[in-house]
Amino acid sequence: MRLACALVLHAAAAFVAPKPSRPAPLLASNDFENPNPFMKEVIDAVPTLQEGKTMQLVLGSEEPTPPSDAEQQKLRAAAADELRNIDGAERSRRLAAGRVLAVLTLLQSAFLCASHAAFVPRLSLLPGLFLSLGLYDSAKTGL
Repeated sequence: MRLACALVLHAAAAFVAPKPSRPAPLLASNDFENPNPFMKEVIDAVPTLQEGKTMQLVLGSEEPTPPSDAEQQKLRAAAADELRNIDGAERSRRLAAGRVLAVLTLLQSAFLCASHAAFVPRLSLLPGLFLSLGLYDSAKTGL
């Protein structure tokens, strides 16, 4: 009986309570005001690719040093022939990151085997394994 009474009171309160005001709709522009100051700081802290800069291992940008026009043409032709879109420096950074992540995954695997971990905790190896293989393959293929 108490449950039925509480349910009826709750339903009545839902109809009587004032509706919350809706925020102003976004206009058709790229200006967005984040109402949460903490999330605004977090989103603004994320590094983004800026025009005229090159990406550094998906973590930041730096000013590139442009090669001569003849070398640019040669590099573009080689990239088109090999179907790749990242330069040699980025490839070497991805290879190094893939190797470091592979070693960390191997150490985690040794720890899990030594501690006789069950099957489900051993699944925690998969993200590190896939990321290291993805970085290694990206460095080899240039994509």
